[in-house]
Amino acid sequence: MKEEIITKNKKENLIPHCLNETDTLRDVVIGYPDNFLSDPKTLEIVNNTQKKYYFSDDKPTAESLKKEFDGLELVLKDLGVHVRHLLPLPCSTGVCDQLPPRDIAFVIGDLFFICNMKKISRKREWEALKDILDLIPEDKIIRIPEGIILESGDIILDKGFVFCGIGQRSTEEGLNFLKDALRDTKYKVIPVFMKLPEDDEECLHLDCTFGPIVAGKALIYKNGLKEIPQEILDNYALIDISREEQDALFSNVLVIDPNTIIMRHNATRLIKLLTDMNIKIIPVKFDEAPKTGAGFRCCTLPLVKK
Repeated sequence: MKEEIITKNKKENLIPHCLNETDTLRDVVIGYPDNFLSDPKTLEIVNNTQKKYYFSDDKPTAESLKKEFDGLELVLKDLGVHVRHLLPLPCSTGVCDQLPPRDIAFVIGDLFFICNMKKISRKREWEALKDILDLIPEDKIIRIPEGIILESGDIILDKGFVFCGIGQRSTEEGLNFLKDALRDTKYKVIPVFMKLPEDDEECLHLDCTFGPIVAGKALIYKNGLKEIPQEILDNYALIDISREEQDALFSNVLVIDPNTIIMRHNATRLIKLLTDMNIKIIPVKFDEAPKTGAGFRCCTLPLVKK
C-alpha cells in the first residue's frame, strides 16, 4: 500500500526530444479552444486572416473550435500519441487566443526554448505551459530574453539544420540569439528571409510557406521567400503549392511519422498528389482554426519526436 502511494505521488520527469521534423511524434501539446475570445476587451487582431473573418458571419467560435480540436485529439490518441493540454489563462493576462501553442515554444535536441512573442496579446501565452515546464529539468529550459523576438512558427528543425524564418515576426536578433544558444551543438542555423506584406505576400511564419513532410520531401510556397537557401535546395525534393493553397494553410501539416501526415480534408490536389507518392495522408476536417491564421502545425507543440 505504501509503495502504491509513493508511485502515485511520484513526479513525472519529462525529457524533451526532437531531432527532425519528420520523426515519429510521441508526445504533443495541443491548443486550447474553450476560452477563445471569451473577453472582447482582450481582442488584438494579429494577422490579416483574422481581419477577414472575425467581423463576419463566418467567424470562428469557441464551440466550433472545440469540436474540431476534440476531433484532432481523438485522431492523435488513436495514432498512439500522448496528448497534453495547456492551462487555461484568465483574461487578466491579456491573452485572447490559446489555439496555436507551436509559436510559444520549441524543442531542439533536448533543449526546450520559451519564445518571446511580438504581439502584446501573446506575451504571456507561455504561462499556459507552467505545468509542463515543472516536469522538465531546469537546465534544459532556455528563455528567449525580452526584446528579442523569436517565434516557433519560424523554426523548423530537420536533417541537422535549424531553419529560422525572418519576416513579420522573428527578427535577426532572434536568429543571432539562437545561433549563440546552439554554438556548442551539432546544429547549423540557416536564416530564411521571407517576403512581407509590402511585397504583396502574406506568410506570417516560415511554417506557412515551407515544411518537410516526409524524409527528403517538403512542401514549399516559393513566392513567399525572398530566396531559397541552398541547404533547402540540396536536401529536399520540393513540392510546389499555389498561393491559394498557402492561404488555406494546406502546407501547415502535422507530421506523424516518416511517411504519415495529418492534412486538411479539403486539400484535394495535394492529398491526391502525395497519396500517389505513397505518402500516407490522414485527412481531418479543420476549418475553424485556419480562420484565425492557424493550421495543424500551429495548433500543436511537439515535446517528443523519436
